[in-house]
Amino acid sequence: MGTVWNDTKHSLQMFRKNPGFAIAAIFALALGIGANSAIFSVVNAVLLKPLSYPNADRMVNFLVPLERGIRPRVLTRSAEKALSLFGDRVDAYVGDLAVPTSLGAAIQGANIVFLVNVGPEIPERDRAAAIISKDSRVQRIVKLSSLDVEQGLAIGAWHEKGEAAIRDVGIPFTFVRPTGFMSNLLAWAHPIRTEGVVRSSTADGRRPFIHSDDIASVCVAALLREEYTGRSLPITGPESLIASSAIN
Repeated sequence: MGTVWNDTKHSLQMFRKNPGFAIAAIFALALGIGANSAIFSVVNAVLLKPLSYPNADRMVNFLVPLERGIRPRVLTRSAEKALSLFGDRVDAYVGDLAVPTSLGAAIQGANIVFLVNVGPEIPERDRAAAIISKDSRVQRIVKLSSLDVEQGLAIGAWHEKGEAAIRDVGIPFTFVRPTGFMSNLLAWAHPIRTEGVVRSSTADGRRPFIHSDDIASVCVAALLREEYTGRSLPITGPESLIASSAIN
């Protein structure tokens, strides 16, 4: 991931040389703990306030793009909710990925679309967003996908078809493929609190869970760096954990 941080620093240097350049990223607010956590991290933890990492001095302060007039857009089902979360620091457009006709106004005039979809409708919704983006002359789509695509497992099968749909449309793309979201483990909170147990089908299987802030940082780097066009970026946490270790 060190390469991503270095590339991001270079991107911000390019912004300084071209202050008139702006990227309008459409952040698709979707259901699901993982999706919501990642999107909120992209806009809030990365774009709207300084990073809260212990070693934040080693990372880029992404307030710089906002200070230079690079203003993101947010696609949301609720303008009031977007206003309460982000204030006047983003342009909010009301729409729903399930209703393609509601996407046009938000996408029109954008340079890059950041696409997040969940559920079995991922392929159809990804295709619809890609078609509208291409017709609107969007330069590139950055899709939050899943590392499970590489095995075709679980939601990976849906994301695999979504990635294929975007490729078929013919719009430039970058696919960010994180492993399991650490924030998804919050689903264990209730059984731990009420029963003192965690139920998992993985037994001693290991997975390198990743924090949503790290996913957000990579997504922002993918939005800023054109050289990631046409690439799939697999990202993981620092250590593969079994369920009992992940609890700690």
